[in-house]
Amino acid sequence: MIANVIVDLLILFGMLTGINTAILGLTVLSWGNSVGDAFASMSISRKGFGEMAVTGCVAGPVFNLMLGLGLITVKCNLILDDGIEFSKSDP
Repeated sequence: MIANVIVDLLILFGMLTGINTAILGLTVLSWGNSVGDAFASMSISRKGFGEMAVTGCVAGPVFNLMLGLGLITVKCNLILDDGIEFSKSDP
């Protein structure tokens, strides 16, 4: 529910300023999504664990990508009778 309110506010801001909502979504929402990770990495590196902060910068997005793609692929394969069909394109 809160996410819908945030998106609606972003759409309203886009309508008032004339900025494309796709641009706002790619910049403002992605920035807001990354701020928490940035503060966590900065606090970890200030405590002397710089390697852990760098690992968090790489591992977090990779984990989200792999988990997201993995779950969607499993869901599609379970729903479809033949699974996901990959066709080879001839150059």
